[in-house]
Amino acid sequence: MPTGGLLAVVAHALVYSPCSKAMRNQSRLTDCDFADDVGMLATTKPALQRMTISLEEEAAKVGLRISAEKTKVLTINRKTKANITVGDKKIEEVKQFTYLGSVMTGDGGSDEDVDARIGKAAAVFKRMRPMWSSASINEGIKIRLFTTIIVPTALYGCETWRHTERIAKKLNVFQQRCLRRIFRISYLEHKTNDKVLKRANVHQLEAIVTERRMRLAGHVLRMNDDRHPKTAMRWTPRNGKRRVGAPRITWRRTFIKDLEDSQDPNIRWVDAEQIAADRRNWRSLVARCAGMHGGN
Repeated sequence: MPTGGLLAVVAHALVYSPCSKAMRNQSRLTDCDFADDVGMLATTKPALQRMTISLEEEAAKVGLRISAEKTKVLTINRKTKANITVGDKKIEEVKQFTYLGSVMTGDGGSDEDVDARIGKAAAVFKRMRPMWSSASINEGIKIRLFTTIIVPTALYGCETWRHTERIAKKLNVFQQRCLRRIFRISYLEHKTNDKVLKRANVHQLEAIVTERRMRLAGHVLRMNDDRHPKTAMRWTPRNGKRRVGAPRITWRRTFIKDLEDSQDPNIRWVDAEQIAADRRNWRSLVARCAGMHGGN
C-alpha cells in the first residue's frame, strides 16, 4: 500500500486503530503509527510477540498481512536474540533501520541519521551542479535554491537530534563545502567561514538545528500532561542503572545544555515549561540559544 494513500488510511482505521486500543496503556507508549508504517515498542520479548500476533490477527480480519521481509526488530541493551516471528517466519534483527525517513539505532544516537541526511543532501546538490556553475543565474537565486532544497534535505528530522561536537562539525563542513562551490571560492583563497556565511546571509546549520530543536521543545512543553510527547520528554527510567563512565549525550541532556547556553543563569529544566507558556519569551530564548551556536 502506498504510504499516505487512500488504502493506507482505510487500513489504519480498520487494522491499526483497534489493535492500538487493545495494546494501549495509559502510562506507557506501545506503538507509533503513521499511515501504513507502524512501530511497536515493548520492554520484553513476550510482550512484543503478543503485540505482533495481535496486529497480525487484526490485519487478517480485513484480508491484509504483515510482510515479514519488510519488518525488522531492533533491540536496546540486549545481548540475546529476541526471536520474534510473524506466522512461521522469523523477523530479521538489525542494529538500525529507517522509519519515516529517519535512521533509528539501538543506542539512541543521531550520528547515523546525520550521515544519511548529509549523504542525501550531497546527492541532490551534485545533481544541481549545472545551476551552481551557471553564470546566468545570480548568487541570490542560487542561495535561495540552496536554502529551500538542500538545507531541508540535510536537516529533515533534525529536531530530534542530540548535539555533539562531531555532529556540529559534520553539518558545518557540509554547508561550507556547498557554499564555497556556489561562490566558486578556491581552496587556495583564504576566506574564513564567517565571511562565507555573511556573503550568503545564512546561519550555520548547527544554529538552525538548535533553533528547530528548541522550537519543538517549546511546542511539546505547551502540550497537556496526558500527551505522549510530553510524557516521553519528562520520562525517567525506574530502577535504571547507568554504565560506568561519562553520561551518554541524549536529546534531553542536549536540551538542558541549550537552556544553559541561553545566557540566562536562572533557567533550569523545571522552569522550562513555565517559560514555554509565554511564546514571546520562548522565541527570545530560542534566538539566544541559536546565537550561541553560530546564529546571527
